[in-house]
Amino acid sequence: MTEEVLQMFKVMSKDNFTTDEDARNFIEEIFKGYVRRKRNKTLYSKDDLIPQLIIGAYYTYVERTDTNEVFSSFKRKYIYNENQLEDVHELKERQGLSKVYDYIQNYENYNSISIYNLLVIHQHLYSLVAHPEFGGSFRAIDVYLPGSGINLTNYDHIPAEMQKLYIESIELAKRGVSIFVEPTPEKILTYINDCIKMKCKLIKIHPFFDGNGRSSRALLNLYFKIAGIPPVYVTKDERLEYQEAMNKAICDIEYAPDFSSINRFYYYKLCDSIVQLDIQKKKDEKTKKNTF
Repeated sequence: MTEEVLQMFKVMSKDNFTTDEDARNFIEEIFKGYVRRKRNKTLYSKDDLIPQLIIGAYYTYVERTDTNEVFSSFKRKYIYNENQLEDVHELKERQGLSKVYDYIQNYENYNSISIYNLLVIHQHLYSLVAHPEFGGSFRAIDVYLPGSGINLTNYDHIPAEMQKLYIESIELAKRGVSIFVEPTPEKILTYINDCIKMKCKLIKIHPFFDGNGRSSRALLNLYFKIAGIPPVYVTKDERLEYQEAMNKAICDIEYAPDFSSINRFYYYKLCDSIVQLDIQKKKDEKTKKNTF
């Protein structure tokens, strides 16, 4: 967290929020600034205070909604966005993405999670197509990201590159389990950064011929679930910002990747999920209850 945010958290205390509703209202007010910046197309400025304050306040003061309930809301509302983002027209693939998130929601053996869960996710994604054996199989040819100028991993190096991430992925899952029990803003943000970095490495490896984006974003959401972090989504309108930020993170210029843009992008997406899948949902439920 930035020094400015840390100072603001020192000023705030639980005395400022006598009820959970107070904390939720506080987050909603901060979120309005984010919405204005998004509308004015000034979302990705150097000022990171809004997402950090929302995330920090959420994990410090809010009684959070059950993770499974949040994932159920996510599946109902946002899987469509993933299919739109990738221009997926094949019905069986669209249905396969629903199976992916059923798998994630029902997954509970966190001690067994590793980078190789990506293969299982990919299998679910293509489990309903005419040739389901495509799912979970490493590509056997070299591929490129059109217009990016980025060199992806040679196909014959994929198994070795995946193996390099194995220990890192296991340790990350263990951290997620620990954070779920005792979350702090600092731990959460560091964990998010490391999850994103692993996701970027997977995009660089590009293990499959197709479905790398959907599969790696799903694995990211599985790691988020471990720590009690809401799942995130990317809309079609955000595709350009997402791709530009991702390209900076997997660039080849002296292999000096810049993760700041993709981290900031996901901070904002997490704010979307916090407010829309939890804060706003609780508010709507309360309004509905009072109406009747």
